[in-house]
Amino acid sequence: MQSEKNAEHGAMMSNKTVDARKFQRIFFSAEDHVVGAASAPEIGMEHIPITYLNLSEGGICFQSERNLCRKLALEQEIVLKNSEPDVLAFLGDIHVRIKHVLDYDMVANVAFGCEFISIPEKVLGEIKIMIAAGMKK
Repeated sequence: MQSEKNAEHGAMMSNKTVDARKFQRIFFSAEDHVVGAASAPEIGMEHIPITYLNLSEGGICFQSERNLCRKLALEQEIVLKNSEPDVLAFLGDIHVRIKHVLDYDMVANVAFGCEFISIPEKVLGEIKIMIAAGMKK
């Protein structure tokens, strides 16, 4: 259920489940096509193509094709690399830790909910601006 649409990318969702979370989120639809890459050097994964699903002050959620991310697991630390379009460019070289994994056999992708690890204040500021802009639209 998408409600208010960000002028460029993303949408805010408003329902009781989302509102109960610690942070507001901006959600990206399939039409937004916000993609990027991540790496998990500790397990030898240098390039993992990802599609961003949502963003909050606390973390991100992304999905990747199951066959490309089989080694990723809970508590795994990964590094975000880039995004296209550049709407999330400020997340480059940000470290996150996997906290939730949604993996259903009936779909080809696996979703990962991640929390930020020691996020710089400047990046946190960019996230707050993006979320506030999405909520006003």
